[in-house]
Amino acid sequence: MKYDKLLQLKMDLTGLTLAEKYEMNTYLVKAIRAEQAGVASIASMTFSVGDKVTFVGRRHEKLLGKITKMNPKNAIVQVISGPKWQVAYNHLAKV
Repeated sequence: MKYDKLLQLKMDLTGLTLAEKYEMNTYLVKAIRAEQAGVASIASMTFSVGDKVTFVGRRHEKLLGKITKMNPKNAIVQVISGPKWQVAYNHLAKV
């Protein structure tokens, strides 16, 4: 069902002018950002400063740390025997 809707939207886009496509793009970007902000807000409510958390680092290693600061979209995590990391809430898991 979702595939059918997406296919129909793609076909409908071919009939739009360039200005209409730009307008559609602006709307979609705003909608995506609002949804991402909502997800981040909900995720941030589950954590607090001092929580022990795990996350996967850049080299796919599992890291353990403690939240030292909370920002609207990310937490600052002090890794045990390592540097501080700025991590999105959806990448964190409580220990």
